[in-house]
Amino acid sequence: MAKRLALILPNIFCGNAFLIRQLSRTPTCSCIRHLADLKGGKPTLNESYIQQVLTSHYMKFESGFTCLKTICPKLGKSKTKIIDSEMLYINKTTGHFVCNSCGARGEWPELEENLKTLSHQKQRKNCFRDASTVEYVIKVEPESVRDILKNAVPVKDLPHEEFAAIQEKFGFQELTVATLSTYNVHYDQSAGHLLLPYVSVDKIVTGIKRLTVVTSEEGSHSFIRETFVPPRNPVTELFGWQVDDKDTDEVIITKSEFDVMAVYQKTKLMALSLPKGSSVLPVESLPSLERFAKITLWFGNDVKAWESSKQFVKKLNEQRCFVFWQNGETPVPLQAIQEKISLIKVLKKSKPAYYKSIVSFTQMRNEVFAEFTHFQQAAGVKWKNYPTLNKLLKGHRRGELTIFTGPTGSGKTTFISDYSIDLCMQGVNTLWGSFEIKNSRLNKIMLQQFAKKDLTNHMDEFDFYADKFAELPLYFMTFFGQENHDTVLETMKHAVYAYDIAHVVVDNLQFMLGIDRKADRFHQQDLTLAAFRRFATSMNCHVTLVIHPRKEEDNEELTQASIFGSAKATQEADNVLILQDKRLIAKNTKYIQVTKNRFDGDLGVMFLKFDKESRSFIVPEKSKRVSKQQTPGSEDTEGQAVTKEEES
Repeated sequence: MAKRLALILPNIFCGNAFLIRQLSRTPTCSCIRHLADLKGGKPTLNESYIQQVLTSHYMKFESGFTCLKTICPKLGKSKTKIIDSEMLYINKTTGHFVCNSCGARGEWPELEENLKTLSHQKQRKNCFRDASTVEYVIKVEPESVRDILKNAVPVKDLPHEEFAAIQEKFGFQELTVATLSTYNVHYDQSAGHLLLPYVSVDKIVTGIKRLTVVTSEEGSHSFIRETFVPPRNPVTELFGWQVDDKDTDEVIITKSEFDVMAVYQKTKLMALSLPKGSSVLPVESLPSLERFAKITLWFGNDVKAWESSKQFVKKLNEQRCFVFWQNGETPVPLQAIQEKISLIKVLKKSKPAYYKSIVSFTQMRNEVFAEFTHFQQAAGVKWKNYPTLNKLLKGHRRGELTIFTGPTGSGKTTFISDYSIDLCMQGVNTLWGSFEIKNSRLNKIMLQQFAKKDLTNHMDEFDFYADKFAELPLYFMTFFGQENHDTVLETMKHAVYAYDIAHVVVDNLQFMLGIDRKADRFHQQDLTLAAFRRFATSMNCHVTLVIHPRKEEDNEELTQASIFGSAKATQEADNVLILQDKRLIAKNTKYIQVTKNRFDGDLGVMFLKFDKESRSFIVPEKSKRVSKQQTPGSEDTEGQAVTKEEES
């Protein structure tokens, strides 16, 4: 294998690392995933720079909605007409490339380096084009997929009674056998799996989403579990290319495969669905959407659907996108046909996503209406392990800035790690920037919290939990120690675009800023806080910022005034959380104190207990009630938290 790679490496065009992974067939995902470190940690990439590089290599290109389109260099530069099968797509924002001719994909630094290599080779009698050892990704159906489909039954061959039972089991009673057959849906009778094939634009089966009905451990309800074969993380394909109409320039994007089939069954319009609901639009899928001049995002009428729509129109180019404004009257396609609602009439309610400005209340009316009618959803994602935090903050919301502080050694990183994993497990795409602790150490803590046990004593279970942990939408910046805040913000913006990040954790501000003897530390921190505030608002992304407090006496309770550079920090923040640690003067007195809550004003405390086995903070079943006049631990009254309303 090493000899084979040695022959190939000097000649490859795009995606060195990608090609090596394909040849060696070794897994590339792990429980740690880092963002591409562009330009040595300084991601200054933009469309202008990419155009300059292409021009310097005499490559003709066209500017599309999201990508620059050019021809695969190995085909030569003399061609005047570019066909889709020879197209090289380069994302304008991230530089991520997909080559239809080679079948390779990768990040911008790989492409730029290989273009330089290619130029040198062509000076030597064009050896790249003549090389017979060049290998690229072979577009074939994976063997595992072929075997699974071979052992399953096409739905069209199922007895009528069995098909009706499957319809009820998976909740798609209104979809017909003919519709499911169009998308080559199969059923594994022995295992009870419904198999939804994912195909590429050129109709090659690349994988299968396997749906299984599972009963909860309590036996109280059933839910559908989704798995991909072969396992892929992240999944980059869209479902629905089986009915690709080459003549249409319009497409509907949904969050479910059943919604795709519902749209096609009732309208014969082309529809595609995202692989993981409405939480992620893979940047790798954007080139296949370049030819569509109109894209309608149809995710439903809840707050999460609206937030996803706003996020995706930025990535897709808002001038070609249509969305459904929040009005409580837009069911998803499958639900619409079950309720006998005309899908054509619903589609007519979609509106252009692009507005130069909002000039009146009328244009915001539906959004304001949704704030009232969907209050629980507007309040944000709820924590599962911290019900008291839900009572105080009501939830975790996009577009906010949370300041978190606590004494040195009190467990700030440990708590905020568990706090973020809780949200991540519920589909909140999260980016971590750990400037104080190395990512390997941080991930050890996170994996232990995720497994809820000390894996040191259970190493035989490491692979099981690591594989599950790797499925979380969790990413890490590669910075450590002092770093310029502009560089950090550029990386955060890149992550929001490429990975649809909804939550960024920065731990912590002082380590990121470092010590600059020539600069005013307070002024530098104020500028950084203002930049994070603008980022949270403009990118509609929640930022949790850990800040060390000023030095206080050991027996003094921290307040907002204790936060280093507190005036600007507390003014900019939507939420302020303080980890109070009074273990030296009273038992069971480590707790989270909410001292600012801009959403609805509720303040209070949440008592914590540290569990060494899982390295997690848990809420005691019987925590003590606290008021402004009481010392934590001085009363025996049971309760979870005290809010401003309760105190009054």
